[in-house]
Amino acid sequence: MGMRGEHPAREFEIKLEIPAQAVSKVMRLPWLWEMASGELRPSRLQSVYYDTPNFALRRRGVTLRVRRVGSTCVQTVKAAANGAALPIEREEWEEEIAGEEPDFRLAPLEMLSRRKLRRRLKPCFEIHVDRSAFPIQSANSAIEIAIDRAHIVGEQAASFCEIELELKRGASSEMARIARRIASEVPAALSLMTKAERGFALRQAQAARPQLGEPIVLDPSTRVGEAFQTIGWTCLRHFALNKEAIEAGNAEAAHQMRAGLQRLSAAIALFGRLLDGPETDAIEAEVAWLTGELDPACTLDIFLEGTLLPLRAAQADPAAMDALCEETRTRRQRAIERAIETVGSERYRQFVLRTALWLIAAEWSDTATLSYEQPSRRIAAFAKRSLAATRADAVRRLRKFTKAAAGLEELRVELHRLRCATEFFGALIDGEAARRRAFTRLLDRLLADLGRLADFAAHERLRDEFMHSWMDTSAGDPKTAQKAFAMGFALGQQAPEKAARAEAVTTTGRRLAAATPFWD
Repeated sequence: MGMRGEHPAREFEIKLEIPAQAVSKVMRLPWLWEMASGELRPSRLQSVYYDTPNFALRRRGVTLRVRRVGSTCVQTVKAAANGAALPIEREEWEEEIAGEEPDFRLAPLEMLSRRKLRRRLKPCFEIHVDRSAFPIQSANSAIEIAIDRAHIVGEQAASFCEIELELKRGASSEMARIARRIASEVPAALSLMTKAERGFALRQAQAARPQLGEPIVLDPSTRVGEAFQTIGWTCLRHFALNKEAIEAGNAEAAHQMRAGLQRLSAAIALFGRLLDGPETDAIEAEVAWLTGELDPACTLDIFLEGTLLPLRAAQADPAAMDALCEETRTRRQRAIERAIETVGSERYRQFVLRTALWLIAAEWSDTATLSYEQPSRRIAAFAKRSLAATRADAVRRLRKFTKAAAGLEELRVELHRLRCATEFFGALIDGEAARRRAFTRLLDRLLADLGRLADFAAHERLRDEFMHSWMDTSAGDPKTAQKAFAMGFALGQQAPEKAARAEAVTTTGRRLAAATPFWD
């Protein structure tokens, strides 16, 4: 337990959500019991979570809980490690207290809270858990297995079942191996939400909504391997936490899931030699698959919301544009339904879990032979070399840029990778915040212009798809001529902006090439 004035304990865990009917099967797995190093400990946990009415602790990434187990009350404070919402590794302060109210004399509340904040802390919700826990010994690693049947009590109630694996001692790769084997026996899915997050979501009556990427904060003392785990896990959260909003039919969530996948792809490229191997190849293949499944919904949404609807008021024939908007809306809905089917599939479930276990296992490649690439080295040298190499690649492609579409996607990928490197590593460079912001603004302008050019190219492909389908059905659709006219009008209106964006890429690209790198 983390005592007053001491450094917190580090909690390294993973949670798997399972159907209620699978609990008994997990409890009977012979191979799991063969590894047991202690007795089964059943218990009933009653936990009350505290925060202010405007959730001040939660906004700081802090969770305060008082848990009663029998006649004993234990106060626990958890905070995200490394400044990121990284549920596989958190700081934890825990100590037995005399009553059921929080004890403000204990760390870290004395460091984080003021008297005004303390007065505003109130119980937010309560969770009851029936837990069956036992320790196992696997190779040289000690792991705690806890099987929880949880119930959030109150008017807005919810129930769920989880298997929690907590590494007490040893290798994270062994914990990943055990989790992988459990998932091969029962339909387990990665659980990215803590019990506290579930409770807060229910307490705030939050509908599923798009989730943005969380900030990444690396300390200069962070090892290269740990840095990739932090970055990779944040990218995983970015895309996977958008699943529920996609299932609710939210098109913006599809954009955010795709953005998270693109960030993960960039991170894999930046840490390439560290990750070289068949498991990384398999992850990359699944990233490409899922991105491809989301692309139609994203492309049609951009075409409808970013091009057709703004043009509707300027159209001389609004009936024609209305007909095209209606068809595009129908096609977008079908594409969203395809995305819903995808994120509900067994392949998606396995991909998310596989990615999480790949990150946790940290089985780095032995091809990282250069000293600054070694997973045990500090991140600072790696960050500077990565930024320099990625910038050099991007500048080379910028110099080859023409107004033709050829090479456009490759240039976007290179610049997006540089933008991600700036996001991931920028804060590690001391005293260069102003230059970093100026560099980032140039990158953002370039990516905005290239993104719009990519949209125009996608719209031309949509035109071809639409026209092909209209040719097949024109005899039975009296609005075909109207829609074809509106499509021609819409793409014609893009021509001036297309030329301006291409010119802007050339101009801003020269400025980026001439800018002094903020890491030098």
